[in-house]
Amino acid sequence: MPNRTSHRSAFTLVELLVVIGIIAVLISIIMPSIGGIRRQSKAIGCQANQKNLYAVCVQFANDHKNFLPTPTICGESPADPTVGSTCMFALEKNGVANFEVGQIWKYIPTIDSRRDMMWCPADDKEYQLNAGVKPDPDRNMSYSINANAAAVTARAHDMNQAILNIASPLRRSVQQSTR
Repeated sequence: MPNRTSHRSAFTLVELLVVIGIIAVLISIIMPSIGGIRRQSKAIGCQANQKNLYAVCVQFANDHKNFLPTPTICGESPADPTVGSTCMFALEKNGVANFEVGQIWKYIPTIDSRRDMMWCPADDKEYQLNAGVKPDPDRNMSYSINANAAAVTARAHDMNQAILNIASPLRRSVQQSTR
């Protein structure tokens, strides 16, 4: 009887390369879908922030005879006492919100939660030309408040279109996730 002591105990180089190739192909198939899922989750985060801002504005309106908070106009200083008592929030400069001075902050307990609510997760601080002016690199908010809302005296349930003007990060996220 012949002695059969030769046992195969390792992969050959060819088998190993085939397995690595299959894994690489699977990863290349999966990676684009993971990017789409990431964009969708960021878009959902933006929508949640906007919903929370809307809820804060509704709370404000309920406490103030159904009047919306007044949007801040750039150039109004946080040091001005009328800004803190009448405006939604103070703007240090264009795109830079002061998270301590403003009417809506009493509805949002901490400065960190205020920062989180005003920043869209999909906002990558991409510099886009807005009316011919580059956004400030120090900006700390992604959403703009429609200045026409100051003239609106609608009831809380009619404020849907009057309150939030969606900033570009969410629009880009939704457009990219639908492709």
